Amino acid sequence: MTRITVNLTNQEREALIALAGKELRHPRAQAALIIRVELQRQGLIEVIKPALAVTAEITQPSMEGDGKVGTAQE
Repeated sequence: MTRITVNLTNQEREALIALAGKELRHPRAQAALIIRVELQRQGLIEVIKPALAVTAEITQPSMEGDGKVGTAQE
């Protein structure tokens, strides 16, 4: 990973810290996410799908009536 320095005003810094806290991220990770999303939106980098993306596996209550939760595949 490459490091860069970004100068922020106090207002921008506080807003970044607040957003990072709200989204349970470190401010550096939040800044990286903001940059990545904007670069993707501008078409400058490829959209990266999360490695742990869940596709069509929705947890639903079991039909057995045992009170346990199972997946739709059960």
